[in-house]
Amino acid sequence: MNQKNSNTSRNSDTPLPLIRELPPSEKYPLSSLGNILGPAAIKMHEIIKAPDGTCAHSLLGAAALVAQTHRNISIDGRIFPTSINLLTISDSGERKSAADQIALKSHSLREIFLKEKYQGDLEKYELELQVYKTEKERVLKVTKGLIEKKIALENLALPPIKPISYQLKTEEPTYEGLVKMLEYGQPSIGLFSDEGGRFIGGNAMNSDNLLKTISGLSSLWDGKTVTRTRSSEGSISLFGKRVSMHLLVQPMIAQLLLSNEIATAQGFLARTLISFPQSMAGCRNYQPVDLNNICEIKQYHNKMSSLLSLDLPLRKGSINELEPLPFIIEDQAKELWIKFYNKIEAELKPKGPLVEIKGFASKVPEHVLRLAGILSFIDDPNSMVISVDYIISGIQLVEYYISEFQRLNTTSHISSDLILATKLLSWLHNLEFELIYLEKIYQYGPNAIRESEIAKKIINILECHGWLVKTESMIIDGCRRKDVWRIKK
Repeated sequence: MNQKNSNTSRNSDTPLPLIRELPPSEKYPLSSLGNILGPAAIKMHEIIKAPDGTCAHSLLGAAALVAQTHRNISIDGRIFPTSINLLTISDSGERKSAADQIALKSHSLREIFLKEKYQGDLEKYELELQVYKTEKERVLKVTKGLIEKKIALENLALPPIKPISYQLKTEEPTYEGLVKMLEYGQPSIGLFSDEGGRFIGGNAMNSDNLLKTISGLSSLWDGKTVTRTRSSEGSISLFGKRVSMHLLVQPMIAQLLLSNEIATAQGFLARTLISFPQSMAGCRNYQPVDLNNICEIKQYHNKMSSLLSLDLPLRKGSINELEPLPFIIEDQAKELWIKFYNKIEAELKPKGPLVEIKGFASKVPEHVLRLAGILSFIDDPNSMVISVDYIISGIQLVEYYISEFQRLNTTSHISSDLILATKLLSWLHNLEFELIYLEKIYQYGPNAIRESEIAKKIINILECHGWLVKTESMIIDGCRRKDVWRIKK
């Protein structure tokens, strides 16, 4: 996968893309992001010069982490969370981190506050626990008889409850680690990373864990109860948990996910809003402006800070199980949504314009509701009704995502050899040295390439595309190596 401007020239030393180049993306409809996120996104795009979709996704992910805590959407007895999954595709140097830092500034400050509170609460808990244990031991020691001991224990005060952890965000958890966070920590989590390749290429998404992880994330997106049974831990059921995701990844890493048959068949990609915006490189003259002092950004930060400080809507008797309040769709908004729903369904018929992206298109009406709910809550957290304006905004946003999914869908049908070549190239680019030899690739490279003949075939693809350049034999790692290549980065 690669994006280039039409007037970009390539010299003979520039490697060829493994995947054919894409047509330009549409502009992201930043003005459809509501009264708070929209102006902030426009200013971020103007001043940071990050791509429009990058700015939008950083703000949307941050907003979803707040909204999913407090609101569900209710329509005809169906309940939908306001959680969303976002994937932003962008090359290195496109200021992904800068956009995310601005969008998540208030969230990071809130985490610092929660951490300090947690440390104080933890000290108090440990002291109270020690007092409880001491008193329990004393009662058991001085009380005679089983019945008397039982009565004495029942008369003891209840043991103290351990405070929940403070983390609102995590970057590269395993699915088990994420479940642990939800069990003992905050009930609303953001899986956010401006280096999403660490998650996609990490333990959670390797061949052994991929299906488990994406199935788990899909269930969390659906708002389902989290259940796990392990011989060492027993069974757990976690209610009222919410997770939104925003991963910013480079095109080569994104290709591994977009072309993954399991991620498509399981429905994970259908639940994900994807943006691969046009690069701003070459048009980013320095702006001598402190973005934190810009009115629209200050308004955004103030709103996030106030929403993050709201009391959590918890189930009675629980310390970390959410009961978000339901948004109702006003009549005119519901009529518009139903009309859009039926339009999408009609376009899924055989030979219809959306049949090639049937999985994603089937989720589009639900994406509209979730986006509308997020924007409505951020603009007016006291409102319990989604008006027609927010349904219109949700439709405008998903029309952009439909376009992106159709555009990127052409790159998902590539040969298995090119997928392996992409994996190998990603692995090579993570190495600290410039030379590679055959034995090292099939001994230490990606699992699927650890056979000599397969490695040779995939290396030949990279060589033909100019990513590997054959050199003369030389001594590397203490031995003379016959097949050596220089890695182009």
